[in-house]
Amino acid sequence: ATLDASTEGSGAGGTLFINVDNFSANSGAQVRTRTSGSGDAGTIVVNVNDALLLSDIGTGFFADTTIGSTGNGGNISINNARFVRSDTVQIANGAVLDASTAGSGAGGSVLLGTHNFSATSGGQLRTRTSGSGAAGNIVVGALDSFVISDAGTGLFADTTSGSSGIGGSIIVNTDTFQVTNGAVLDASTAG
Repeated sequence: ATLDASTEGSGAGGTLFINVDNFSANSGAQVRTRTSGSGDAGTIVVNVNDALLLSDIGTGFFADTTIGSTGNGGNISINNARFVRSDTVQIANGAVLDASTAGSGAGGSVLLGTHNFSATSGGQLRTRTSGSGAAGNIVVGALDSFVISDAGTGLFADTTSGSSGIGGSIIVNTDTFQVTNGAVLDASTAG
């Protein structure tokens, strides 16, 4: 299933607002506001009271830009609306929050506020650049715990080989910080 407010032309992509108690997506389900043209990608805003769970390769939120596009990426904002101690955001098994850029426009930012954040088994937050646009920033406020684990898992505001855009910043504010088993926070440059 897909919620899609993307743009392929000069107009900006739409904004998607999701207000919910619990949100889960798996098996390739996507929320998209990406751009493949000159218009900017739209913004994705999710206000969730309890839990947001994303799982499986191909699943995720996409406010990115494609190869050959000139529009900027959109922002992805995840907010736990009630902000109770049990609230959680989990990204697992290859699912992503992706505001990367592959074109000349800048990547968007990923902004996440919760009590508990975890990413495992290839779950990723991405604002990287593989084009000439600058990578976006990743900001995570996890009041109680920030836990990422396993190879392929991480936060990526980096630049890829052959890119000319600058990397982004990664900011994490939390009480308990754990990065284990090959997970990474990557704001490096390879371009």
